[in-house]
Amino acid sequence: THKQLVTTYQMFYRDYPEYFWIVNGGWGGSCIPDSDNNIENNIMLSIVPAYIEEIKNLAAAKTAYNQKVNELISGLNGKSDYEKSKVLHDKLIDTVTYEITDKDQTSYGALVEGKAVCNGYTRAYQHLLQEVGIASWYVSGSRKSPGSATSEPHAWNLVKIDGSWYYTDVTWDDQIDKTFYSYFNITTKQLKAEHTIGDYEQYLPNATATAANFYIKENRVFDSYNQTELVNLLKKDNNKTQIYTTGNPYSFMSSIEIYKEAL
Repeated sequence: THKQLVTTYQMFYRDYPEYFWIVNGGWGGSCIPDSDNNIENNIMLSIVPAYIEEIKNLAAAKTAYNQKVNELISGLNGKSDYEKSKVLHDKLIDTVTYEITDKDQTSYGALVEGKAVCNGYTRAYQHLLQEVGIASWYVSGSRKSPGSATSEPHAWNLVKIDGSWYYTDVTWDDQIDKTFYSYFNITTKQLKAEHTIGDYEQYLPNATATAANFYIKENRVFDSYNQTELVNLLKKDNNKTQIYTTGNPYSFMSSIEIYKEAL
């Protein structure tokens, strides 16, 4: 059926980000009617993918793309799943600027041209993870910006770290000239505070693990102000650090103001 054909194409598009020249949702099809010439009871359907017209020399584009992928995944042999996912998260943010272009939906735009929107970030991160042996799915849906009630289409990743599933939104962790980890290896519950998963949520595992969350993994969770631990993190991170507080954030900030001379 047409619905099955759409699902088949979408699954291929979502599972193979290295086919960067294929357009999302851009395809044509053909069918052969049954012996009574009834097209509604067709016996064969075929998919003819649509390609990005702006890529004029596909062979050269593939070479440039593969070179960039190999550059970014180098040096990760022997690293843990968590280390690989974090290094690639950081390298991708260093590589890409959020910008609308004629290839911004592709992993090619992200990795080779260094310009992409959420779809490009997501497909690039998915492919990089797959290349180092980490399972990752492309997930689409919508998101709400903090302080806004307006939803917009969005895409992000589902990533398997040490046997457990986590969500990562690299796009939202790329904040101009800073790298954040607020959306790195988070749970479904955390994701849904600002994201809505699209049509294929029924096929996705529920992400409940927290062990590979950046703040938990690297001991950056504070239930109250702890000057010694905060100073240690500031020293470790060259006087700029990222933490997560489970207590009263206003009390935490007040304590920083009171004791900032000692920091």
